[in-house]
Amino acid sequence: MLETQASVFTEPLSFRIIFRVLGSMRLAVHLLLFVAIASIIGTILPQQEVYTDYLHQFGTFWFTVFGNLDLYDVYRCGWYMGIVAFLIVSTTVCVFRNAPSMLREMRHVKSNPSESFLQSRPEQFESFSSKSDIESAQSATATLSDFGYQARVLKTSTGDSVIFAQKGRFYRTGYLLTHVGIVLWFLVISSG
Repeated sequence: MLETQASVFTEPLSFRIIFRVLGSMRLAVHLLLFVAIASIIGTILPQQEVYTDYLHQFGTFWFTVFGNLDLYDVYRCGWYMGIVAFLIVSTTVCVFRNAPSMLREMRHVKSNPSESFLQSRPEQFESFSSKSDIESAQSATATLSDFGYQARVLKTSTGDSVIFAQKGRFYRTGYLLTHVGIVLWFLVISSG
């Protein structure tokens, strides 16, 4: 008979692992799901009424079960506030983890991208013109500027002219503002 041993994870829990788990999307989605389920229960079940009304409405057994689960005051019970607090911590960790790189990307425009970077971009267009390189480049950069792009002419190693155009570098501002708003909203709700 063969004996197998399961490998045991013996590495101590480090701050980095906890930080990664707290800021994970999977945890945030599960916490939001729990908050939504608890909120549905709190919406369906009348809250903060006289206990005798609950006893008459649900009977002795369900009155006791609902009472033990703190379902008569869902939004102020310990387990709901714990889930909300955990969600606040998770969202805050997510913002602290992602905000520096997003702000760095917003501040620094890629001024001299490599040829491999340019080749890897799916948004490419190749054109040949009877105009001179300078006229074509000026016309193309003016057209791109009209559409809100920041365009500049680059020279490749083969001597060809390439126009590199970017726009929307501040689109991640919405992500940051949304997550900070969620944290502030939950803080206001939990304090009230």
